[in-house]
Amino acid sequence: MSAIAVVAVVATLVTWKPWVDDFRFRLAFPTAPPVEPTLTERLVFDDPPDALSLASVGAGEDGFNNLTGADGYLFAETNATFNLGRDGTGRWATFFTGRSDADAQNVPSGDGGLDVIVQGAPGTILTSIDSQNIQLNFGPIDGKIISVVTSELTKGETLAFADASMFDDGVPVITDAVAISGLEPLGSISRFGGVFAFVATAANPASAQPKIVTAQYGPEGKRFSVTSHATGENDLELLSFFLGGEIDSQVHGQRALTHVANPPDSSLAFGTEFGSIVAWVEGGRLIMVTGKLPVDELLQLAESVRAATEGEWAEVASVAASTAGD
Repeated sequence: MSAIAVVAVVATLVTWKPWVDDFRFRLAFPTAPPVEPTLTERLVFDDPPDALSLASVGAGEDGFNNLTGADGYLFAETNATFNLGRDGTGRWATFFTGRSDADAQNVPSGDGGLDVIVQGAPGTILTSIDSQNIQLNFGPIDGKIISVVTSELTKGETLAFADASMFDDGVPVITDAVAISGLEPLGSISRFGGVFAFVATAANPASAQPKIVTAQYGPEGKRFSVTSHATGENDLELLSFFLGGEIDSQVHGQRALTHVANPPDSSLAFGTEFGSIVAWVEGGRLIMVTGKLPVDELLQLAESVRAATEGEWAEVASVAASTAGD
């Protein structure tokens, strides 16, 4: 590859730089330190559009998905959206590992898969029915199985990405920047898992997760909600990748994501018809408002989000107790 081509590859990564250049063409992605929120988690609408019906105050048990707390990183091209057998768009790739116990000493059986060798360890490639997604598990590497998932990459590109994916004392590392040519670093896989849990709690407060708080108003099918959690690196961009939509508006003076959910095409809505979605980051919290309104009207409702009074939050806590018991 010419020097000009290599410069072009590296230039695609300069928009947001969460990595450390270990040496030429090797990129490390250490976890950003947590940010202590300055905004309260007790958020409600100033003039609720309906009666409070469901809630969660962040007292659930962790473990909704196996990505939260895992080591790994996610890369995607501009405007790509997440998919697993659904209608996502664009190229993306991720590698992660969350296991180091005795059960992780062997790659799971590759029934219907293609056996390969990656970084000197055995691996198995599995391809989705529509050939859009490829999953590659290999290892053990330092006692861990590494999982790679890609979208719209060829098997050759997926293997090259896997060969370049490693961990250095738990820190995700890409050993050759050429392997992520055309892709930008989007965020840690743990933060992506947190966004997954965030959306799941908004869709169903009964699946309450720790530190994710939601207040929901109105009956099923006509529900409005305000959900928040302590934000991490690039959470708004991860939510945009997860659900779709554009970061093209403002709420409380902060840039905001807007999106109209399409449940028939989105497994990420968990069968819940969100309607429109507005999300923004404020005071160290990712906040999402949902409801069946045109986006411009939902933006007005989002602008009304404020800290609850003691009496308002006592009602939310009471409804949350009932929701958890249902």
